[in-house]
Amino acid sequence: KGELSIFPKEVKLLTACLHMLPKDHQGLKDQEVRFRKRYLDLMINDDVRNTFYTRSKIVNFIRHYLDSRGFLEVETPMMNMIPGGATAKPFVT
Repeated sequence: KGELSIFPKEVKLLTACLHMLPKDHQGLKDQEVRFRKRYLDLMINDDVRNTFYTRSKIVNFIRHYLDSRGFLEVETPMMNMIPGGATAKPFVT
């Protein structure tokens, strides 16, 4: 029962990274690139990485706290296919 898992004893890198990271003094300045390539932002900026780490710890604590008290976590869709709010078209009742 459960999910099948593989536990490797050795990992071998088969290819090199062909993209250079931004320089230390230059950093990652473009806001759009930072949001689109979050992995790159996390690799370059220590402050961003620490913020994400702290946020993860807080979310996990709250989740565990509420779960231990019998609360149920429910996921709701954020991007709804049915137009609503400002994008909704008027209708006649």
